[in-house]
Amino acid sequence: MPLVSIVMPVYNAGPYLRQCLDSVTGQTYRDLEILCIDDGSTDESPEILREYAEKDPRVKVFPNDTGEKGAAPARNAGMDRAKGKYLMILDSDDFFEPDMVETCVSQAETCDADLVIFRIDRFDSRTGTLSPYLTHQLDHLPAKEVFSVQDCPDHILEIGLLGAWNKLYRRDLVEENHLRFLSLPVSNDQYVPALALALAERIRVVDRVLMHYRAFTGGSVSDKASKYPEAPAISACKIVEKLRELGLYDQVKLGYLGEFLSNLRDKFDVVDNYAALKRLHGFLLEEVFPRLGAEDLPEGALRPTVAAWYHMMRELPLEEILFLCARSYGSFQTTKILRFQVPYDTLPKGGKIVLLGRGDAGRQWYSQILLSRYCDVALWANDASEIPADLAYDAVVTAK
Repeated sequence: MPLVSIVMPVYNAGPYLRQCLDSVTGQTYRDLEILCIDDGSTDESPEILREYAEKDPRVKVFPNDTGEKGAAPARNAGMDRAKGKYLMILDSDDFFEPDMVETCVSQAETCDADLVIFRIDRFDSRTGTLSPYLTHQLDHLPAKEVFSVQDCPDHILEIGLLGAWNKLYRRDLVEENHLRFLSLPVSNDQYVPALALALAERIRVVDRVLMHYRAFTGGSVSDKASKYPEAPAISACKIVEKLRELGLYDQVKLGYLGEFLSNLRDKFDVVDNYAALKRLHGFLLEEVFPRLGAEDLPEGALRPTVAAWYHMMRELPLEEILFLCARSYGSFQTTKILRFQVPYDTLPKGGKIVLLGRGDAGRQWYSQILLSRYCDVALWANDASEIPADLAYDAVVTAK
């Protein structure tokens, strides 16, 4: 019975930690070491960890002693202590099927696999319901019991996903290639799985949901995206740099680029601070796109939506991109993307306004206000001299 090392960073996970630990300690596969790395929690998490460690000797609690705070350094601290033949990297707010480890180990041992991948679903913390998640994951799975990146270079990331948590790793694969997580505030869990998927010679997929990913646990995605806009791009560049060093990038380039650009597009869309977005746009043009090498891809290599975004980012000024995004995403997304430009707090919600300024700024504001349905535009004019005397309105605002 080979030992399995489960590494779990913990930071203020109190509301969810018992369910997570119950689902880990209750696994049908018993030969586990459960390495919980407390990243400086200020809630009840340390007490919960001590409670479980006292009643189950497999639970071992350590502080994050790397000198760096964050999920990635905490994971690395756990990986440095791991002794198992196999390794799993789990998050402390998720929960798992009782036979998750047993199923993965059985497949790894039977097939001599370097990496075992399984499906996940999503648990909505607000409603307590489970729903399918990333259902496209296995659409391009090779018709083989075990496979490697050579069998599906353009789709390996779709099959494996860029998350660290839906996999059982042979620890030798990780250690021999010196794989550790990048110390980034966001997008820090992609480096190890992205490289493991490219390096593994024998990959096995379990077509079952074995993990329940907890969503909507609080905190704002846009807050993190605006505070650290470059982090996802840095992660992508670091992965590409390592793949080039290993001589693997040309082989996987198309599939990895499609996934990286799609991810960057998603992150770009949720940044709601203009200065951060402008910084990210410049960083993509000057640093990231040249390093990814996407400009020499043949026509039709990328998915149409990803290709359109990539070309738009390279060819248009930021202000025009914002206008087009507002028109494309409609009222739901427009306030996410552009709310930092229109001062909604000064406008009468549900009222009628006169919008002055028919230049570039006015064009953006007019489009956004209409799409957001925050208020009505009674008149869009160049200046106040164009306002009819009999026009009914609640406020006048000048686009800037």
